Amino acid sequence: MVNDTRAKYWNEDYYNYWQKRVEESANNPTQPSALVRNDHAVPSDMVYEDLFDMFDINNGSLLDVGCAWGRMFPMYASRNIKIHGVDISEKMVAEANKKAQQFQSEVEVSTAENLPFKPEYFDYVVCLGVFDATYQHQALSEFLRVVKTGGNIIISGKNNKYLSDDTEAALAEVGARKKGEPNYFTDVKYLTQQLESIGHRVQKCLYFERRGDFAAALFDEAMPERFYEFCLIIEKKNSNYRLEPFSHEFSC
Repeated sequence: MVNDTRAKYWNEDYYNYWQKRVEESANNPTQPSALVRNDHAVPSDMVYEDLFDMFDINNGSLLDVGCAWGRMFPMYASRNIKIHGVDISEKMVAEANKKAQQFQSEVEVSTAENLPFKPEYFDYVVCLGVFDATYQHQALSEFLRVVKTGGNIIISGKNNKYLSDDTEAALAEVGARKKGEPNYFTDVKYLTQQLESIGHRVQKCLYFERRGDFAAALFDEAMPERFYEFCLIIEKKNSNYRLEPFSHEFSC
């Protein structure tokens, strides 16, 4: 059991909600959400398949941080990847472990900021759709610790500066506050500067200008002045992994 104030939300309120959201995206990936008024569907599995093709993620061992019920396990298995997963929610982990034999996966309860693995353990660390719920500089420091030198980290999250007329983004931020869910915005420019200053390589970063663009796979590869979401792949180049805070509780 994880002694963390965030665990209650993910273990109770979020489980059923997120399953319904993912099911909705599978059935109607390009349509507005029917579950959340004035919002878009979340990214479908096909969006993540395309990302893994773009980043050439195949073979090796992978840690899925915030793995939920093992949603991505079939995709990992199809790419000859040895699957490890962690999640803060005991309920999510219990569901993911039902797939353990089918996908030869290993899943346990853990926070992103204190991973129960030795240094240089994985070829890949993936944190998709979960990074904004972590204490980001601590979590990414842990990802850098446990991934092998030459290995890759893939994270997606929300930028701290989005367009002032992105109504859906503003409504989502207000809604998150009302529910009390963990919700942090990344200063992506400062994050990439820090990574490069300690010798790591940002291989590619995709910038999604508005809320809903991620699900529609609409992105820029040059950093806009303002944008809502991002997905980046980082290559670990050395053993330096200490980072300073680069996230905020509110957008600006």
